[in-house]
Amino acid sequence: MNYWVEGASQLFQTPLIVACSLFVYKGEVFSSGNIVAGTTAGVWKNRQRILTYTGIIDEASSSTIYVYNDDIYVTGINENAYACYWKNSERITLSNSASSALAVLVKPKLP
Repeated sequence: MNYWVEGASQLFQTPLIVACSLFVYKGEVFSSGNIVAGTTAGVWKNRQRILTYTGIIDEASSSTIYVYNDDIYVTGINENAYACYWKNSERITLSNSASSALAVLVKPKLP
């Protein structure tokens, strides 16, 4: 999987992924995606995998990534096909029936 920065191809560290979303934060490129060999979701920062959603959440799938205040938010579905999102490594399930989460917006707390 590749993406381009100013005309130069950037190749991901893991060759068998499907990138679902890219987000640039403080000059760093974050991507959420799925590792095809096991349908496991993950997060890459500048083409290097930094988070892998495995173990109790095997068969997870990601949709969108957003980074705010150095926290990484990823939407998708868990192993039961329920909508969820991850804040860094913590999974928050949004539904108890078949569904999916496709977008994330983080609203800062007002004083």
